[in-house]
Amino acid sequence: MSQRVFWVAIAVLSILTLAAGCGDDDSPSGPGDGGGTGTPAISSILPPGASSGIQITISGSNFGSAQGTGKVEVAGEEATVDAWSDTEIKCTIPAGLSESLGASVALTTGSGQSSSSQMDITPPNTYKVTSDHPMDHYPCWSPGADWIYFSSTRSGGANWDIYRIPATGGVAERVTYDDAPDFYPDMNLSSGELAWSSKMRHINNSDLD
Repeated sequence: MSQRVFWVAIAVLSILTLAAGCGDDDSPSGPGDGGGTGTPAISSILPPGASSGIQITISGSNFGSAQGTGKVEVAGEEATVDAWSDTEIKCTIPAGLSESLGASVALTTGSGQSSSSQMDITPPNTYKVTSDHPMDHYPCWSPGADWIYFSSTRSGGANWDIYRIPATGGVAERVTYDDAPDFYPDMNLSSGELAWSSKMRHINNSDLD
């Protein structure tokens, strides 16, 4: 079964890519790591793939309350830090990185360096939303563009269900639970109502409800 992931173009999502958390941290900085204790640990990177110039969010622990001498390196290049706290860092992917899978992401503070995590470097002006082995197809936007609805086989077997995922990636939530294949989600951007095609009344033939 082939793998399909979502790519989102910056031209479409200019309101999302850099809107959150831009600006310098006003906390005092010094030779240490801003007061953190223990080795920094990365628990997640969202979105899971991005091109140069796109902001990512690194979550974890022991980052320190201020950047101080801390830094983030993506594929060996230092990223521009936009905001820094003890559990979350927002930074911009360095310019000039080539497309690649599993690029290293390393965080260094006055208390040491985190274990290297990974993310994908995507084509220019895009970022990755899903990163799974099941097939993900037919995306549509929610009102406000904060969620993406899509059809996927991730519920198991060849059955398709409707899911939604935050627009910058994360944990997908299942929306439909029937035994019939569900396809082509489409949302009314005014009312927030969701429609989709389904075989729930005609499982044994090719008609779609």
